[in-house]
Amino acid sequence: MADKEPKTAADFNERMDAIVKAADADNHRDLTAEEVAEYTKLEEGLQAYNASDQVRKRHVAWSAPRATVLPAAPKGDAALEYAFEHYLRTGQVNADMAGREVNNLPLTYDQTLTTTAGGYLIPTTTEQRLVNVMKNYGGIAQVCDTLNTSAGNPINYPSNDDTANSAEIDAVNVGMSSAGADLVFGQVTLGAYSYMAGGASNAALHVPFELAQDSQFNIAGLVEGKLGTRLGRKMAVDLAVGTASSQPKGLFDRIPDINLPSGNFTQTAAVVYGTLVGTGAYKSGTANVGVVFQLDPDYLPNASWVMSYATLGILASITDTTGRPIFVPLGNSSFQGNDMTAGSAVDGAGFRPAGNLLGYPVYVDQASPAVANASIAKPGAALDAFISFGDHRQAYVRRLIQGVTLLVDPYTTMSKRQIGYFAWARQDATIQNSKAHVLLAGWNAA
Repeated sequence: MADKEPKTAADFNERMDAIVKAADADNHRDLTAEEVAEYTKLEEGLQAYNASDQVRKRHVAWSAPRATVLPAAPKGDAALEYAFEHYLRTGQVNADMAGREVNNLPLTYDQTLTTTAGGYLIPTTTEQRLVNVMKNYGGIAQVCDTLNTSAGNPINYPSNDDTANSAEIDAVNVGMSSAGADLVFGQVTLGAYSYMAGGASNAALHVPFELAQDSQFNIAGLVEGKLGTRLGRKMAVDLAVGTASSQPKGLFDRIPDINLPSGNFTQTAAVVYGTLVGTGAYKSGTANVGVVFQLDPDYLPNASWVMSYATLGILASITDTTGRPIFVPLGNSSFQGNDMTAGSAVDGAGFRPAGNLLGYPVYVDQASPAVANASIAKPGAALDAFISFGDHRQAYVRRLIQGVTLLVDPYTTMSKRQIGYFAWARQDATIQNSKAHVLLAGWNAA
């Protein structure tokens, strides 16, 4: 065939197809030697053309201008979060961490613990996640007054209960006679106790280098979860039952206001209901004084209950005299759907009350004392009470100092390829107005 030389892959394929079709049209005869030679030559030409075409395409790709797009450097809080995660993974800091050092500073004025190795204040967004973890372990922290300070020196501020005072009616041109009273101020003193969370044997919480350096491993989540949980558990216990001796004073650390009647808290629903509303409880020699009606009405608008989950379990099945349950879970939750001990909520709002008891919200705090049915001397001693009812924001104050500090130690256990983590926080707390809440304790006259 004397046709012109093929120029494209289609030309090659057309010529090769024509050779085969000519033989098929001639009674499917075998290809002649000339046809085989020509077909082979066309086949080689097609392969060369394809190879040349691929080279040209690769050449175009290699010749294209290179434009490398780098992600924008993080700014503001994002830069601090990035720097902090780098610190978590390596123990090394950059300029974005400047100003957050805690080096050679006394952590408390009430203890001898001092950090000489240093540490860094956790960024705000990370700290909030860690604080949320800590909050899950104490309902008291949700309802008390919270004072945030930047330093740990002792502070004093006045307290005042004016519920017993009022005005009077006076005749024309007659001065005030007897109703007036001067303000009487008490004094609340708050210091700073250090809480430190780490690992076993008074050492750091150790994580293998391989995990810490793996970008897919959520190292910040682990630190927030584990260390936040450990700080939260201990701090919650002290807010409930601290004795004010080398630790904060707990909400339950005072003489109870009301005692159970003769018998125990679990003996009958009627006894328990009466104790709460005033048909059987005992107060300073006076019977039939209930928890709810013992509280001054001035404190009722923001009143709530604080108790353990087990105590709430006793009350949850009790009805009033008309058969209505005295405890009603939140409308969009239930015991199963709302983890009242860990503070989780359907709407993601963090810690929330478990429900309403006699119309007032219940905050579960697992550090609250357990129900006590043993005989005690009336009215009982500090920490004998197991239910608190009142305006806890006016009754109890908690002080937090500076935030949560984290120390990353990549050196001590380097030979084991481990990196260590310590976290510490500082708090103090005390009862600032005992009249703003009522404590219920047990006793057995038998």
